[in-house]
Amino acid sequence: MHATETIRSRTANPARRRSGRWRAPPAGKKRNVLRHRIDACDYDQEQLLLGTVLFTVLIFLLPTTAAYYCLFSMVQGAHGR
Repeated sequence: MHATETIRSRTANPARRRSGRWRAPPAGKKRNVLRHRIDACDYDQEQLLLGTVLFTVLIFLLPTTAAYYCLFSMVQGAHGR
C-alpha cells in the first residue's frame, strides 16, 4: 500500500502543478502569449453565431463526411469499379 501511494504522489503532483498552465481565462477574455497578459474579446451576436456554426461544421460534420467518404470508397473499390 505504501509503494502504491508513493508512486501515485510522485506522478500526480507534477501533473497537478502543470495543470495551472492550461487553465482557461474567464469568459470574454483571451490569453495573449506574446505580451504575457489577458486581453478582452468583445464579439457581436452575429460574430458569435457565425463562429458557433463554423465550429460545429468543422468539429462534427467534416469528420462524419470524411468517414462516410472513406467507407463508400472502400466499398466501391471492393466491388472492382
